[in-house]
Amino acid sequence: MNIKNISIFSFFAGLVARLLLVFKLPLWIDEVFTYNVILKPFSAVLNWNTDIVHPPGYYFFLKIFFLINHSYIWLRLITIIFYIFSCYFLYKLGKTVKDKNARYFLVIAYCLSGYSIIFDWQIRAYAMVTTLIICILYLYTEKYSIQKLFAISFLNLIGLFFDYGFIWFSFPFLLFSFYKSLSAVKNNKDKNKSIFFLLSMTVSCCIFLIFWLINAKDFLLKGIKQVGWIYYYIKPSFFIPYFLGAAHGFFVFTLILFSFLVIGIIYLLKNSNKVIFFIVISSGVILYTIFLFSVFIMPILHVRNLQMIGLSVIFIYAYFFCSLIKNIKIQTLFLTIYLLNFLLTVYSIFLTPAKFLLKFY
Repeated sequence: MNIKNISIFSFFAGLVARLLLVFKLPLWIDEVFTYNVILKPFSAVLNWNTDIVHPPGYYFFLKIFFLINHSYIWLRLITIIFYIFSCYFLYKLGKTVKDKNARYFLVIAYCLSGYSIIFDWQIRAYAMVTTLIICILYLYTEKYSIQKLFAISFLNLIGLFFDYGFIWFSFPFLLFSFYKSLSAVKNNKDKNKSIFFLLSMTVSCCIFLIFWLINAKDFLLKGIKQVGWIYYYIKPSFFIPYFLGAAHGFFVFTLILFSFLVIGIIYLLKNSNKVIFFIVISSGVILYTIFLFSVFIMPILHVRNLQMIGLSVIFIYAYFFCSLIKNIKIQTLFLTIYLLNFLLTVYSIFLTPAKFLLKFY
């Protein structure tokens, strides 16, 4: 079985599925809100209070493309560009892993993800956030250079200004940069670059925090209240299948994908590079913390804004498939199941979109 060819097939299967969703599904309620925002003048688009639960960066980005064409199809097609970039950077990231097949399985796991396909095609920031996270991880695993570390902090700043969901990646990654700096100082290796990395990440996070405190001081009071409806979805029976990417209504796929997850974690602990290991572990801690916070204090567990967790699951699936490389028949069987789960998810989105996105226009 040629894994490279399967990854190419997966890329085009994911591309076709996303294009079908882009062209066939009508606007759903959040997309309508986004479209109405970018109809406004640039001054209103850049106003942090226009949408108190999202920063203005992505609206500004869409507004520029809106000047070219006013069609919502055109705006959705932008997400296809992010999909292509995500595949490219995942492939490059996979080349930094010991297992030479990881590059292909990362692409397969992402392209056929039942989680990503729900969000990647919408006029929202979800696809771009995923791309930025993957790009930052790839740049970090590349050979150190001041230019690349500066690029990482710049992309981090863009992500923070484009979507609040990026916070769940940005601040754990800031802690990771702190850990790397301490390690570099202790071992007297790449000390200057590690400290520069920490400083640049700190500066980008502080810039965002300053703008947020100045312009969005009502967020905690009004914003959390506005998304209070998610309280009714804060239950493991809802968000676990979502993050697993399991086809809704098919419990057997939840069980199968959960078994993929467990085996994949074991293999990942033995074979992953440090940055992927950190992202996966921190995702688990974040999910557990957010769940407890949402249950006992205020609801913030929003599956659409936790792309970092969905992406970590994709990483784990890739490692799971890597672990089966010596057993081609079993690997082929599980890849077929993964593809079937993806196809059922796509079909379900067309058949009963309200299960995934609440309401269409």
